[in-house]
Amino acid sequence: MGADELASVSVFGLAAGALYRGVHPRIRDRDLGGVETSPYRRFLFGVCSYRLKKRALLWTMAFRSSFSVGETIGAIGYRCWYDLLRPLPGADS
Repeated sequence: MGADELASVSVFGLAAGALYRGVHPRIRDRDLGGVETSPYRRFLFGVCSYRLKKRALLWTMAFRSSFSVGETIGAIGYRCWYDLLRPLPGADS
């Protein structure tokens, strides 16, 4: 692993990480497919999202590090949008 590989940024990795971390809490917040109300579906959702993330992390080092940064950006963006600027999806206000 060289210095060039550590310094490179994967735009696709950033986008994939942000999308993953932006969609994951939205599914749980809105209880899409009964993910939060059914323990069985919650377990399946957790296993599927874990496998998806592990599959993504098998790519290059640049993709993995960019995916991680993208996850952070996606999580912060989602929580800022729904906790600070708008109410949470499905919240009774």
